Amino acid sequence: MLVFATGSACWMTSHPRHVERIRQGFEAVYYQVDGSEYKADRIDRERLLALKHYFEKCYDAATDTYAVEPVLITDCYYPDRDDAVSKIVLNKIASGAAHGQSDDQYFKSVDEHYDTLRPLFSDRWDFDTLFRRMCRHTVEIAGQADAAFETGRMFMPEYGMREEERVKYGDRRTMFLRLLDEGLAAKVPTPEHERYRKRLDEEVYIIESTDNVDYFLVQWDMVREAHRRGIATGIGRGSAGGSLVAYLLGITSIDPLKYDLIFSRFLVPERCGLNWKEEITVLAPDVPLPVGERYVEITMNGVTYRLCRDARLRVIHDGEELTVYADELIRGDEILFDRRDLLWNLKECAIHESEL
Repeated sequence: MLVFATGSACWMTSHPRHVERIRQGFEAVYYQVDGSEYKADRIDRERLLALKHYFEKCYDAATDTYAVEPVLITDCYYPDRDDAVSKIVLNKIASGAAHGQSDDQYFKSVDEHYDTLRPLFSDRWDFDTLFRRMCRHTVEIAGQADAAFETGRMFMPEYGMREEERVKYGDRRTMFLRLLDEGLAAKVPTPEHERYRKRLDEEVYIIESTDNVDYFLVQWDMVREAHRRGIATGIGRGSAGGSLVAYLLGITSIDPLKYDLIFSRFLVPERCGLNWKEEITVLAPDVPLPVGERYVEITMNGVTYRLCRDARLRVIHDGEELTVYADELIRGDEILFDRRDLLWNLKECAIHESEL
């Protein structure tokens, strides 16, 4: 299925052979009818002239057919008209310019679409019939579309370490923990370290378990760059003020322990689609093979890991939960890892193993 953009009308009539070949290669081909109004007269005029050209040159009144069927699909970048400024800002961030500015690219109702397009057609057109025809194609496309939202994993981009950060810290997790240690030393009096460290360890565990380390590093980097450029930032907003991690990283300026603010209002496993009862993941290894004096090699889910022989693991052995050393594993043991182990420790093991 292919939809020609509104501005392609002149190209379509100038290249009928190409259009025909495209029609033969796709299940359905349509022309986008979009009457959105633009702030720049030049852009607005070009779009309107393209629509006029299409309906004058691509329609055969005798057979009531189009070279390419029209479909009502309007560009929609924001839910309400008042949100138009957000598109301008995002375009400027992305490319340094605000292209195709419009206050009319919001989510419209069918009646609003009708009212936008009706004045563009003269009385020689049976507009109501035409409008139903365009809408019918829209519904046909929507009916064939499959929408899916993947849950259960984080889509936050990884923080891209600078070369000097990689040399200093090695990896993102170490960088995150070291930055927190530096913040603790700089912002918290020494006699209070133990109390703050207990809260910090609780927050870090949840942040790592929900795979949000990169989120905090990205926020830290943005706020730090804003401060470097002399851009004012707020002291904190909403439930983020309850995070000691955010405070120690300089993302917020609120000490949550001083004001008895709770971290769980900001982040709990359930908000990331997790359930503590499901946090423990059971992985059944193949037979472990001791292949070196210092490590044991096991394969789980197609990935091979090398574990220190003296590493202590929680396992289920003959239906009983036990703690054993890595070199005591036997076939059939089920190793218990929590989510943080799976996200970080084993991931790093796999990376190091691939580098050997």
